Amino acid sequence: MHISTAYSNSHLSAVEERFYPCAADCAQLQSLVDTLTDEQRARLLPQILGPWPNTYTFTKALAEKELKEHCGGLPLGIFRPAIGVYNS
Repeated sequence: MHISTAYSNSHLSAVEERFYPCAADCAQLQSLVDTLTDEQRARLLPQILGPWPNTYTFTKALAEKELKEHCGGLPLGIFRPAIGVYNS
């Protein structure tokens, strides 16, 4: 069981209980990040994020993709809780 977030696909108008595509590749992304300066990373960030609004939601979606691709046939569940607002 992996705990993600309901916001891992917040760029979509509706989110169902299924896996969503994420075109980013962890190994390529790591290689790119390792070779760039902070300034270059900041400049390229919008292109890297694509439709995701921030690094939090992007990395959550990327983690879900990596888990699905590398679970080795083991059963995989992803729990996507939303942030609750409580008034007292």
